Amino acid sequence: MKTFDLPSNSNYGDQPIPIAFPDNWDVHISKIHGYDTPALTEAQIAEKIHAAIGAKPISEGAAGKKSAVLAYKNLEKPGQKWHIHGWFCLIGCYLLMMYYTTVSGWMVSYFGRFLTGKFYSGMPAEDASAVFGQLLSDPVEMGILAVAIVIVGFIVCSFGLQKGLERVSKVMMLALLALILILAVHSLTLSGAAEGMKFYLLPSMDSIRENGLRSLITDAMNQAFFTLSLGIAAMEIFGSYMSDDHTLAGESIRICALDTFVALMAGTIIFPACFSYGVAPDNGPSLLFVTLPQVFVNMAGASGARSSSSS
Repeated sequence: MKTFDLPSNSNYGDQPIPIAFPDNWDVHISKIHGYDTPALTEAQIAEKIHAAIGAKPISEGAAGKKSAVLAYKNLEKPGQKWHIHGWFCLIGCYLLMMYYTTVSGWMVSYFGRFLTGKFYSGMPAEDASAVFGQLLSDPVEMGILAVAIVIVGFIVCSFGLQKGLERVSKVMMLALLALILILAVHSLTLSGAAEGMKFYLLPSMDSIRENGLRSLITDAMNQAFFTLSLGIAAMEIFGSYMSDDHTLAGESIRICALDTFVALMAGTIIFPACFSYGVAPDNGPSLLFVTLPQVFVNMAGASGARSSSSS
């Protein structure tokens, strides 16, 4: 009898299994390619999983701080057309920048109006809405403020994502979260808080029947894509700077949780104020610039500061 040892449990001590064959059998041992290759280390296994089937990891394509188009070109295989989506991402980023620079300019303008006493305690909703209308009717002011915001943005980004944008954002986001919590608590003390929260959180079957469930789901998806900046390579660029101490799954959960929390707090601020100050809650994005001024000027201490500056 011919006896051959069949390798088994190669990862747990190499315990061969003897197999016997008749002497008149012509038996040959065929070994697969790479059988004598040394076992992979844990670090090598992690690297192979990170770049499965020889594909480049997304972080490698984006870490060069290139545009979305060039990042896709670095990742795609010959003959593929993924870089076309990179062009759409680039266009989307420019469109989004137009929106944010304009809204940021509005905020700067409102800051100046608060300092000069344009807003006052007990201000009617019509007057607050008129201030916003005056701003929209002045393209020169909006243009100058938008250009100023762009210049400041370029200056911050010139220091790099981590040394510039991330360093500034850490301070500003923490301050914003603290302000949001203060305003949310204050809004819950207003006279129309109960009605506002009912309008905000309780589903309206009449509205669903009127607009249709499909429209509701589409609006929710649009909001999710907008608020998370999905589809324009923003996550690809920011994710390329993520340290090895964090996982994509963990960061995804934290981002979604924080984004949802901020959205809920924003609604808690706005809708009770709408029902307290007689503002229609369906005015769209401009609603923010009508309700929040009244929230600020009617907070404790705001009227005193206004009267002091007037006197």
